Parts: sequence; structure tokens; C-alpha cells
Amino acid sequence: MRTPTGAYAKPSVATSPPSRTACWSIACRPGLTPFAASAQLLGAPIYTYTVVVSIPASSPLTFEAIIAEATRLIQEEGFEALTMRGLAARCDVTAMSLYRHVQTKEELLVILANRLLDHLDVPEVDSEDWRGEVAAVFSALHRMWLAHPEFAQIIAAQPADGKVAFRWMERVFAALERAGLSDPQIVAAYDTLASYTAGFNQQHTGRRSSAAASTRLAGLRNIEAAEFPHVAALAELLTTRDAAGGFDEGLTLILDGIAKQAASEPRAPRRK
Repeated sequence: MRTPTGAYAKPSVATSPPSRTACWSIACRPGLTPFAASAQLLGAPIYTYTVVVSIPASSPLTFEAIIAEATRLIQEEGFEALTMRGLAARCDVTAMSLYRHVQTKEELLVILANRLLDHLDVPEVDSEDWRGEVAAVFSALHRMWLAHPEFAQIIAAQPADGKVAFRWMERVFAALERAGLSDPQIVAAYDTLASYTAGFNQQHTGRRSSAAASTRLAGLRNIEAAEFPHVAALAELLTTRDAAGGFDEGLTLILDGIAKQAASEPRAPRRK
């Protein structure tokens, strides 16, 4: 549709969607091209034509942009909401565009797990104190879990991969070797510690609200004490344990067991 105007050209930029489309309103006389019109004198009616062209997005998709958006998605909607299709929609691209940077969802989860582990805040401990070294690593992991419960499933589900994860494994393995454990015992102890840390935090993530604790406590109090005397006696402790204190108590029990095992079976030389 043509409408009279009093100016040759009036540039404007579309407001939706931003950085994707630009529009220019160009004025000219009937029968003349927009370019020829600019050379003519005023006098005849002038009409406006709208030209729409596509221009590149101002922020091209990058690997770091994908990781940042995946992190926001998990924080806002939870771990289960992370899909490659959903992530592509949030990045305003096709799923195929994501695959140029990340091949699979599993690869993306490994990257996210390593990013989290890279920010693990582990204090320095006396190199001779193997217990303190092991406790420092897993306590730091526990604290990170409490601070970012939405990422608990990512860390728990992904196998250790990459230099970041191996750095913490190396530190724990070295400490367990100093404790006197054999190679099979080191692996068994590490698996036990990792499983305990993951399981404890996943279990307590769902108990954070006081309402959930009250509901569970009410259910335990209603059990038959004659049939389950120990459960009835410990019902309140089962539901009111502090997550931080409870974790430390369980970790101490595991470390006590490791120390006892190391003392009873001296370490055999490692085979070359």
C-alpha cells in the first residue's frame, strides 16, 4: 500500500524481533525507483514503500553462550528440563546449531559437571594428615551441593572425566595411599566416599523444607511402637538431623573404617 508523504526517505528499525530484521521507509514518485527518486525535484505526489531486509544477529552462537544458557535453564527450571531441543529454543537457534558445538546432551552434562568441580573450594591441609585431606575434598563437595542443589543430579550422574575431576581424584587417591591402603582398597574407599556424598545430598535435598520434615515426622510418630520400637524411639532424630552436621558424622564413620582397614592390612607394594 502506498501513502503520500512529504519526505524522500525516513529510516526506521523494527522493534520485533531485535537484531534480526531492519525496515526502511523509502519515499519516491510513482513510476520511479527509490534510487532514481532521490534525484528528482519535488512537485509530484510522493509515496512511501517499506523495504524489509534480514541482518545477522548481533550475538552469534558460541560454545560459552551455550554453557551459560544451559546453566540458567537448570537454575530456573531444574535438571529434568534440560533437553537439547529446549536449550536450542532458549538460544533462539535450531538444535542442529547446538550440535556444531556440543555433540550430545551427555557431553554437555560432563562439561557442566567439570565446570562445577573447577570451582570447588578445598582448603589446604597438612600433607601428612590423610584424614584431613580426604575430609576436606568431600566436605567441599558437600558444601557446593548444599549451595547448588539443582546441580546435584549432574554431578552424581556423570562419570569423572577431564583434568578437573582427575585433579580431585588424584588428591584423594594420594591421601588414601598415605593411609596405607592397597590399590583395590583405595578404589573401594573412594567409591564408598563418593557414593555416600552423592546419596546423602540427594536424600537431604528433598527434606529442606520444614513442612516436609513435619509431614515425615508425623508419619513416623504414628507407627506402632510395639512393632517398631527402635524406629519409634529414633523418629525425631531421623527427621531433624542437620544436613551439615549429619554429613560430618557419617564421613567420620567412613574414615574410621578406612583407618581400621589400613591398620589391619599393611599395604603391599604396587605392581609395576
